[in-house]
Amino acid sequence: MARTLIEDLTDSSIEFELPDTTPDQQLLTLARRLDRFGGKLERFLSVQLQQLELAISNFERERSAWEEQRDAELAKLMQASGGHRSNGPTGDGPGAGNVPAEPAIASQPGPAATAPLKIVVQPGAANEEWLAAWMLEISKLNWAFGGEGVRFEVAGCRVAKSAMDPGDELLELEVFSRVPLIQRVNMGETLRQVSDRIDDWMRFKSSLMMTSLVDNSLAGMHRHANAVSDHDGLVMLRAAAYQEEQANARMRTREKEERVQPREQLLRVEATTKVLIDECETRIHVSLL
Repeated sequence: MARTLIEDLTDSSIEFELPDTTPDQQLLTLARRLDRFGGKLERFLSVQLQQLELAISNFERERSAWEEQRDAELAKLMQASGGHRSNGPTGDGPGAGNVPAEPAIASQPGPAATAPLKIVVQPGAANEEWLAAWMLEISKLNWAFGGEGVRFEVAGCRVAKSAMDPGDELLELEVFSRVPLIQRVNMGETLRQVSDRIDDWMRFKSSLMMTSLVDNSLAGMHRHANAVSDHDGLVMLRAAAYQEEQANARMRTREKEERVQPREQLLRVEATTKVLIDECETRIHVSLL
């Protein structure tokens, strides 16, 4: 905006070298030119305000959709974990009213808490190296939230009914946590430790759902596409997942101090996704499974 104003002020239409006339005529000419400049500025600010209102509207709509998905998952989590706590003995006999601090038998977390993410990818011109690099950035995001990366499993492929070229395939990935989300009794783990890991996994999923990796149009196309059992895209996606797995394994040898902050890594995921979209015309949709 400042650059635009400077350009307008230095534009030939707004000059302060007035012709050799009387002072009154010079002031009148100057006033007219300033009035024209004021009109330009008003129109510019009006357009910027309209764009800002549109951006705010889009943001509010996306945030509302994300909050609905988040609330649905949290409700499932609370429902699934509601029966894990023991109420202890009841009645008037010995031990009545005593509630164990922790169940003697390890409780299993609810399916909503440990559920993987689902990703639909329309690769466009992206090859396995591009996709592997993008997948590694998602693994790094999980590291930033206290995990050890994610495991990508190729779940299938669909082809749109109106597909006219090989780039119309819709590849399916499922994203799992690499750290166990159940209690390992033989390792002396407490339920609190398991709960912390589940919280990290939930925060990772929620943060990813708030990025630009949500394409409802692609999700609708995927719902109406035809499933296929054999496709070249599946081979490419498996190769990309293997490359990511090898790179993530090398990350496990690094010190925890090297982990970046979640916000910083989210920006890297966004930037990598934008490169795929701009350079390869890739489309991506992330959803809860």
